[in-house]
Amino acid sequence: MTLAYVDSGFCKCRLAMLRVRCRCRGLPASTWLTVVLILLWLGGSGSIRAEEVEDAQLKVREAFRQERFPWYDKGADDVRVVPFGVSTDVEARSRHSTWVKGTVSAGANSSSSRWSAVSGLFDSEVWSAVASAVGILLLLGVVVLLVWAFVKLLNKENDLEDDIEETHAESVRMQNQIEKLPFDLAEPTKDLLTAARKSYESGDIRQAIIYLFGYQLVHLDSVQAIQLEDGKTNRQCLSELAGSKLHAILERTMLAFEDVFFGKLPLEPAVFDQCWNDLDRFHQYSNLIEAR
Repeated sequence: MTLAYVDSGFCKCRLAMLRVRCRCRGLPASTWLTVVLILLWLGGSGSIRAEEVEDAQLKVREAFRQERFPWYDKGADDVRVVPFGVSTDVEARSRHSTWVKGTVSAGANSSSSRWSAVSGLFDSEVWSAVASAVGILLLLGVVVLLVWAFVKLLNKENDLEDDIEETHAESVRMQNQIEKLPFDLAEPTKDLLTAARKSYESGDIRQAIIYLFGYQLVHLDSVQAIQLEDGKTNRQCLSELAGSKLHAILERTMLAFEDVFFGKLPLEPAVFDQCWNDLDRFHQYSNLIEAR
C-alpha cells in the first residue's frame, strides 16, 4: 500500500513536469530551473509523508498481531465479521466469569428479595392480616375488661352485703345490750355517745349523764370487761372492774348518774365535764382489754 502511494506520487510529479514542459516551451532557462526545483521539493515532501504513513501502519499492524482481537484477520490484514451467540457454560468458565446461563447472582437475589419484602409490606393481604390481629386483640381486651368489671361488681356487692349484715348484727347486738342495762332510757337510741353530746350541747345535763353512763356500760360489755345481764345492778357491774384503772372512771360517772337518776338532784356542768374528759383514758384502757 505504501509503495503504491509513493509510485503514484512520482508519477504525478513526472506527469506534472511533462504538462509544464508542454505548456511552457519557449520559456527562459531560469524559469525552467525554478519549476524543476519546486517539483522536486513537492516530490520529496510527498515521499517523506509516505514514509511516515508507512511507519504508522507498520506499528498498528504489529500491535494488532501482538494482541488477540476477534474482529482482526492477521493473514488478510483486514477486519473480519465476528458472529455473536449465547455464551455456553464452558465459555463462561473459560473467561473466569461467575455468570451461568439461567441463573441469577446472589446480589440480584438479595436485592430482589429485599424489594419483595418491602413490596410485601404494602400487600393488601398483609394489611388484612394485621387488621384481623388488631381486631382480635381489641376484642380480647374488651372481654377481659368486661370480666374484670363484672368480678369487681360482684365483689362490691358481696362487700356491701357483708357490711349490711355486719351493721345489722351490730345493731341487734347493741339493741340487746341496751335492753340489758340496769335502767331504762327515756328515749332509746343506738348511738348513746352522740346522744350524750347533743343533750349536753342543748343544756340537758341530766339526760346527758344518763346517756354517758349507759354508753360506758355498753362499751365495757363489748370489750368483755363486764357482762350485762338482766337484773344486774350498777354496783355489780362496777365490782367486775375491781383492780382495773377503769374502776375509778366508771365509778365517777356512776355516782353522778345515781344522783340525777335516783336522787333527782341537779348536776353541776363541771361534774359532767370531768366525766366527759375521762373518755380518752376510758377508751385507752378498754382497748387494752380488747387486745388481750
